[in-house]
Amino acid sequence: MERTTMIFGALFVVIGAVAFGMTQAPTSLIPGLIGALMIFLAWFGTQKPDLKKNLMHGSVLMALLMFLSSVPAVPTAFQMLSGADVERPVAVIVRSITTLLSGTYIGLAVQSFINARKNR
Repeated sequence: MERTTMIFGALFVVIGAVAFGMTQAPTSLIPGLIGALMIFLAWFGTQKPDLKKNLMHGSVLMALLMFLSSVPAVPTAFQMLSGADVERPVAVIVRSITTLLSGTYIGLAVQSFINARKNR
């Protein structure tokens, strides 16, 4: 799970950096900062195996918070795809991608937690 967390954390860092480069809005750095924290938690989990479970649960909690905060942008993204003009289109795209990635990560993490529980 640590490797998956590092990959998704890196994707969030890239999203935050690209969004900041396009908008210069400080809030666009939020996915990147959370992604960096996810990378740190995953790395720390490799260093401290006895804390791995708690660290990975913390990482999934951060992904859940990102998902819940970004999912309201999805309907606006569909409006944008149908040709409507929307306010702050870059933010809508970034939040929609964040929703997709964080939801995917949460799904993978839950599956990993279930498998770990079965293997005990």
